[in-house]
Amino acid sequence: MRIRTQAVLLSVVPLTFLIVLFFIASVLQTKTDETATWSQRSTNTLKQSELIAKTIGDANSSIVEYTTKKAIPANLAGYRTAVDSLPAKVAELRRLVAGEPGQDARAVRYGRATNAIMGVLTRYLTIWKSGKKTQAQAAVNSAQTRKIVDEFTAARHDFEEIERVRALSRYDALHRDLERLGKVFLASSIAGSLLTLFV
Repeated sequence: MRIRTQAVLLSVVPLTFLIVLFFIASVLQTKTDETATWSQRSTNTLKQSELIAKTIGDANSSIVEYTTKKAIPANLAGYRTAVDSLPAKVAELRRLVAGEPGQDARAVRYGRATNAIMGVLTRYLTIWKSGKKTQAQAAVNSAQTRKIVDEFTAARHDFEEIERVRALSRYDALHRDLERLGKVFLASSIAGSLLTLFV
């Protein structure tokens, strides 16, 4: 009976260790999957933000090309693309951060700043086409236009900076979880070894 009891106890020790190991592996897999999902989302969000800024840059370049080099419709391709595609790009940015109240509000601000920038470009182009080139240049150089540009720059920087900070904080959280799981694994190994020797 005593030998049988010891045999049962000896079989329980590795079984318990395997259960603990399975639990640790499951938690680790879940944490890794969550981090991978958030990492991909953050990467997509930052890429979308850069795409919006690039689209505006292309629109501005095409207007400069049209008004300073050759006033042909082909030179306004970048501007037309921006007018057609920016609403969808801003909507996609908001979709990517949906469910995050802070970032969603920043995405709304970013979208408003984007619309304001495009409004400046459209007004400049409209005035220039009407033959009032001096007025068009004055509108671009006005304090109001500088304020709009500064707001766009600030909105974009704020949005992207917070996104990067959140991504880093999630990596830090994963690192802490891995450290805790490592300690649990080490403690379980030591306890299992000692219990086996005792039995």
